[in-house]
Amino acid sequence: MSGNHQLLRLDWEDSSPISKDLEEEVLKRFFNISDKIDAIILSDYNKGVLTKRVSREIIRICREKILWLPLIRSL
Repeated sequence: MSGNHQLLRLDWEDSSPISKDLEEEVLKRFFNISDKIDAIILSDYNKGVLTKRVSREIIRICREKILWLPLIRSL
């Protein structure tokens, strides 16, 4: 750092899908906080965390907790 400016930055990313064990951990943690969530947007910028399984399970968990209250108005 020089003042408030970066002089050099090196990043390394691994975008391969996460392991099954890590999938389990992500889902367990999500389930544990899911009652406190009002809305969710799923995006990991193609970094490998949101595998098909993780995405499907998060959507399934959310669907189980949704209470549908349709609003019908007379026209």
